[in-house]
Amino acid sequence: MMANLKMLICAGLLVLTGACRKEKLPSDAQFKFLNDVVILRVPESEGHSLYRCVTTVQHELESLKPSFDYTDSRSEYMKVNEVATEAWLPVSPNMFRILKLCKEYYKQTDGALDVTITPISQIWGFDGGIVPDSVPEEVVDAARMVIGIDRVELAFNSVRIDNQVITINLSPVLEGYFTDLCLKNLRNAEIPDLYIQIGNSARALGMAGPGEYWRAPVRNPFKPTEQLGSVLMKDRVAFSVSCTRDHYHEIEGRQVGHIIDPATGYPVEDTIQTIVIGPTATTCDALATAITVAGSKGAPKILAAYPRYKCAIIPNQEPIRCWISDGMADYLEWDLPADRLDVLPGYVPEPEPDAPERVLEFNQTGDEPTRLLGR
Repeated sequence: MMANLKMLICAGLLVLTGACRKEKLPSDAQFKFLNDVVILRVPESEGHSLYRCVTTVQHELESLKPSFDYTDSRSEYMKVNEVATEAWLPVSPNMFRILKLCKEYYKQTDGALDVTITPISQIWGFDGGIVPDSVPEEVVDAARMVIGIDRVELAFNSVRIDNQVITINLSPVLEGYFTDLCLKNLRNAEIPDLYIQIGNSARALGMAGPGEYWRAPVRNPFKPTEQLGSVLMKDRVAFSVSCTRDHYHEIEGRQVGHIIDPATGYPVEDTIQTIVIGPTATTCDALATAITVAGSKGAPKILAAYPRYKCAIIPNQEPIRCWISDGMADYLEWDLPADRLDVLPGYVPEPEPDAPERVLEFNQTGDEPTRLLGR
């Protein structure tokens, strides 16, 4: 009798212990939005906040679909390309804001970031174009003459495109823009610690654990299944990466990537990958593409226009080397030998041409000047 009672008591304690023991909650989630993978993480000790994190992000992204869903012919994105070439088109605040940013990026990067590049991209078999056997130089030159975001006019929350050949492609900035808007809502939802990544852009709040920063993974551009290292998401930095190997094919026996230099009309070859960190993911996203186009020679000038941003540039050569801007090394965690890390020089503006000498021309009496002459 006593033995049975002891067994019942022990069994009851085991049941109570199991009922009281909390199951470990998941701390990360992943889903698709348009063509991008969305990754969300919270610390293991805060798994209870993951559901709220996911629903907050999904709600925000769904609200952006009517404007930016490039797969839906009814979206505002598609209407801009179809209607704005014929008349002024009123657009949403989000669309107007991102187009205004793109015009500013175009100006500050000397045209290295140009969201009207689609006609040239299609010649090379991207953005819906057919992969050609070869690309004649005169065809590229003709396409270069019709692009440029200076042909896109903005006023009073409306847009007009003055050339019917132009198609706006916002892919160089959309992942970063989505990431920034989602983070704003997550902050408003008072979720203290989290990591969000949409496509190739990421941001974070708080810490991954006690004394542990969140890390954004950086893949090896020559071996995409391998990780090269990571970027520490400290100081509230945003992160974006641009890689010419994300989309590529072969033309005339050589690999051709999807990132086009608007100045030449040809795919970028010298740089394979660029990582940018800074205050916003939208600007990081734009600068990652622009610096990939500009390369290590043009990067210092771009960074001079954006002094709060830093970058790492990987040239298209093996073994891997890397150019880094001042302060970028503090955020990198990867095993590259010191002799394969080069620091980008600071930007030195070109001297302005000497101002023409100014002289005064006097009237016939010689008592008062009549005009200024330059010579």
